[in-house]
Amino acid sequence: MNPRLMRLPVIAAVSVSLFFLSPGSFSISSVSTSEECQAPVRSENRTDKGKSASEKETDALSSYYESWAGSGLLDHFHARQGVDCFSCHGTDEPEERAPEAVCMNCHGSYEDQAELTEEVYPNPHKAHLGNIRCTLCHKAHQESTLYCNQCHEYDLIVP
Repeated sequence: MNPRLMRLPVIAAVSVSLFFLSPGSFSISSVSTSEECQAPVRSENRTDKGKSASEKETDALSSYYESWAGSGLLDHFHARQGVDCFSCHGTDEPEERAPEAVCMNCHGSYEDQAELTEEVYPNPHKAHLGNIRCTLCHKAHQESTLYCNQCHEYDLIVP
């Protein structure tokens, strides 16, 4: 089969995702959030002097909270599905990447993902590198990338 035609399922899935991510199709107020996810916007002129450790931590996390509350990234897509910080990180004030097992609890095993993308060429979930960490491609708080493109040149869209 023509490799370009094999990309059609991915393009269709991304198009459907973008439709659901489009403004107006969802109200962030319908997502239950914790008080910590209502962090204030950080001012560039403020300093940390006189702030408690908790206030400093909230400032450090504010860009993540803002992205979760409204961006084109995976964290906001998860927010729209009712997934908050605690759901993946086990805390409302994460300091580390969510464990890989958490991804698989919702999205299935490597084999499940390979089956879902079996029509895609090349199948990004059945690569010669084996079962690599999901977050090497799928970034929750920044633009996702295709890890394979460090050595190859594939024209695949990574959600």
